[in-house]
Amino acid sequence: MKPATLTAITIVIAGLAAWIVPPLANAVNRSRQMKTMGEMRSWATYLEAYPHIRKHPALNDAWGHRFRVVYSPSSYTITSLGRDGIAERKITLGLGITSFDCDIVYSDGSFIQWPRGM
Repeated sequence: MKPATLTAITIVIAGLAAWIVPPLANAVNRSRQMKTMGEMRSWATYLEAYPHIRKHPALNDAWGHRFRVVYSPSSYTITSLGRDGIAERKITLGLGITSFDCDIVYSDGSFIQWPRGM
């Protein structure tokens, strides 16, 4: 093959990759959010029924970061630190988050910060 043909093929492949990879990464992170939210609901069920349930929920979210669980006899909060694993300084109550790096927070039976569109 001529160098010009190889260059053209490389450009086409790079263009396809640039078109395909971002939506694929988005879909992977969206599924991790959904899995994490399901695990947080499992934690809530566990905390609400403790000590009657013996099986402990997953310790990590879908990104591999530990859940932060704060529990007292009258209240609980479960937090996933999102894709970046860094705790946010401020929680936006009742608003959907738009970044995969944002924390997901479940407290006393409902999400107080969650991904937009879910």
